[in-house]
Amino acid sequence: MTQPPPTRRHGADNGRWRFTEDLQSELVRLIRAGNDRAEAAKRCRLGERTLKYWIAKGRSNIATVSEANEREAGAGDELLDEYGLFVLEVDAAEAACEASLKEVVFKAAIGDAQKGIAGNWKAALEILERRWPTRWSKRLRAIRAHVEDEEEREADRGGTGPTDTVASGLTNESALQIEEKLLGITRRTP
Repeated sequence: MTQPPPTRRHGADNGRWRFTEDLQSELVRLIRAGNDRAEAAKRCRLGERTLKYWIAKGRSNIATVSEANEREAGAGDELLDEYGLFVLEVDAAEAACEASLKEVVFKAAIGDAQKGIAGNWKAALEILERRWPTRWSKRLRAIRAHVEDEEEREADRGGTGPTDTVASGLTNESALQIEEKLLGITRRTP
């Protein structure tokens, strides 16, 4: 868990760092609107470290609730505190933001002139690639496709290697070769 934020002396913060319902709602609203956590914290005049601390506290609470529920069904229901609920709201806000961006991409790709939908799918896709690179990055998708092709070739030769062993052995040089072959991106290595 991260260290608690420093406390201000002599009441200089005017309550800005207090974990109030209004502050929670504003942070969640900003995240749902497309801001990342750091930007949402900054716009609320909240230290990023403070937000990270609150999130860590919430994740810890959720883990405690999960452990209690594993021991006995429903045992952890009353243990979820305001930090745990806040983390669940932040996660839901990030998922809603991603879903709305995906919707723009898909609507623009399909095109609906009758409804007059004119979203900028390229901008939305760029945001998706940067915000959620593990799911949307061209480079990672190309690497996954290459690994899957290698697995198919291995299976055709009679081998059965799991995906993680192939991917774990992938060096930076191999990733660059995959980029060059599949995406046509040539990078100079020092």
